Amino acid sequence: MSLWLLALSASLAAPAQAQDYPTRPVKIISDSAPGSAVDVTLRMVADRLGQVWGQQVLPVNQPGGGGVISARAAAEAAPDGYTLYMPALSVFLPAPGKAPNTALELPRDFAPIGSVTEQPMFIAAAPSLGVTTLPELIALAKQRPGEISYAVTGVGTRTVVSAKLRLYCTNPSGFGGDFRTTTSGWSEGTVTWNTAPAAGATSLATLGSVTSGVWYEVNVTGAVAADGTASFRVVSPSTDGAWYSSKEGTSGFAPQLVVSVA
Repeated sequence: MSLWLLALSASLAAPAQAQDYPTRPVKIISDSAPGSAVDVTLRMVADRLGQVWGQQVLPVNQPGGGGVISARAAAEAAPDGYTLYMPALSVFLPAPGKAPNTALELPRDFAPIGSVTEQPMFIAAAPSLGVTTLPELIALAKQRPGEISYAVTGVGTRTVVSAKLRLYCTNPSGFGGDFRTTTSGWSEGTVTWNTAPAAGATSLATLGSVTSGVWYEVNVTGAVAADGTASFRVVSPSTDGAWYSSKEGTSGFAPQLVVSVA
């Protein structure tokens, strides 16, 4: 993960201010939570800039929304150089797809000032899993499809880019279905064909013609936006509906949620 210090693009187009800058306190907006590793870096940078400039530099923590909240706050600030933005640069990869109404781009909206620091990312596993290297973990996951779970920071954040639902077709159809979230949650132990929650009004994706014995992927990134449980329902014609293997079906063909990590 790479941390950068950015300024609003328009603020760098005012050279007349450069000689006296800064003449008042400057704030640095970050998507980090107070007390986090990124927050520690933010406060070190703010403290050092305050010493160099002779002006107060205020760290502003605005976590949440996969970085979108802080990015929007920074983008909407006055482009006068007194509001800086220190995100992980990868925030700009998932944010546009996760929040279409927050179409932020580099360098249109922000101009890079410089890289602040880089932090490595790690993959850790419990010793009981019996793997000690990444190739061993990948091999084990292929041997046990759908059985190994892992924790991530949430879809739409700097590590998770997308989420796709994989389904194994067991009955061909000219229309694979209209995929939607449900209007309410449900319990795996009590739900039946007659008590399954209704489909919501918004369609996530559709599948055209499907064939038996084939895996199909449905993009559900927009519905898996935070920690918790996501519930989906497939809407299809009763006369030509597609069938997909369930958790109770043949081993190795249960539905899978595939998360792409950046």
